[in-house]
Amino acid sequence: MSGRRILASHVTYQHHERQDGKGYPRGLKGNNKINRETGIGLMSLFGEISAIADVHDAMISDRVYRKGFPPDIVIKFLINSAGVHLNRELLNKFFKFTPMYPVGYKIQILNGGYKDYFGVVAKINSENLNRPIIRILYDYNREKIEPKEIDLSKEKDIEIKCIKE
Repeated sequence: MSGRRILASHVTYQHHERQDGKGYPRGLKGNNKINRETGIGLMSLFGEISAIADVHDAMISDRVYRKGFPPDIVIKFLINSAGVHLNRELLNKFFKFTPMYPVGYKIQILNGGYKDYFGVVAKINSENLNRPIIRILYDYNREKIEPKEIDLSKEKDIEIKCIKE
C-alpha cells in the first residue's frame, strides 16, 4: 500500500478520536502538540487536523435535521473543546485564520447604545479576527437607518452575535 493510501486511511480512521482517548474507533490519545513523537496508541497529526475540520464542518453546515450553527457559536464550541477533544496547538493555528465573525455575516449588537441594532460584518481586523468592523443598518425596530461603521477593536465594550435568519 502506498504512503498516500496509508495516510488517507489514518485520516479516515482517526477523525473521531479525541485527545483524552475517549474517542472511537480505537480510543487513541493525542498530546495537544503539533511537533511530537509518534507511536502506538497515539493519533496521527493528520487525524487530528481532520478532526477539527470534521467538527467545524458538521456544526456550521445545514443538516436535514437542523440548521447549521452561526460561526461565533461554532468557534466558541471549538475553544471549549481544546485540550480534551481537539488538539489545542492545532486549534490555536486554526483560530489565526478562521474569524468568529466572517465578512458579510448578519450580526446583532447585544449591549450599549446600539443594543438590539442589526448590521453586517463589513471588514475583518487582521490584528484581532474576533473584533471586526461592523456596519449597522437597522435599529432595534428593524427600521433602516443611515449606515454607521464601528470598529470593534476600538469599541471594546460592544458585544455582538451572529444571527441566521
